[in-house]
Amino acid sequence: MRIHLIRHGAPDCPPQPSLSSKEYRGWMDAYRAAGIIDNPPDSLRTWLKATGVQSVFSSVLPRSVQSARA
Repeated sequence: MRIHLIRHGAPDCPPQPSLSSKEYRGWMDAYRAAGIIDNPPDSLRTWLKATGVQSVFSSVLPRSVQSARA
């Protein structure tokens, strides 16, 4: 058995370079709830089909679930 780790797609949450601790807490909530803004590259889709992946596991965060489905 082989295990491959694939990073999720880019989050649909703009970066915030300077935030107070209170603002950061709100931004982190938005970051965790964000979906993805891109699709997996064609090269990844081709590789996944060629390897015959049978199972995909992800965290329950929306962006992770959306990436796994994509």
